[in-house]
Amino acid sequence: MPSLTRSSATVPWIIVFAALLHAVQGVFALFDPAALRATPLSGLAWLGHVGAGALLLSATAAALWSVWTRAHDVWLVLPQQCVLVATAYTSGAAIWRQAYADGELRPLAFIAADQCGIVLLAIVHVVAIIDISRQTRLCESLCPYKG
Repeated sequence: MPSLTRSSATVPWIIVFAALLHAVQGVFALFDPAALRATPLSGLAWLGHVGAGALLLSATAAALWSVWTRAHDVWLVLPQQCVLVATAYTSGAAIWRQAYADGELRPLAFIAADQCGIVLLAIVHVVAIIDISRQTRLCESLCPYKG
């Protein structure tokens, strides 16, 4: 039985936090198209509110399945990472432009303080995926030497 290290113990909580965020955003997107005007979700607006909501909820379901079954399968959390990258990109673009997705102009520090959580979550999630892939048999078969 593998030992539960500190980093691998925190991985499921990062996945769960992102899943809860996406579940809430997905429900809002499904029932109100205005939710897609929020800066992080504006990058998903091209899918329409039903498509964006379905994407968010399906990424949530796949990631939670990975945690619930303790499979910690990288392939199940990659959809969640893709959504995080898309939302982090739109948040980063808002910071760079110093304007929210709805066109509201604010100072860089204001928007950065408001949107940095989404960007940081995407970065921490990448670290979690690396940790998950390090623990899977797929990684062991592809990278037999751990140096």
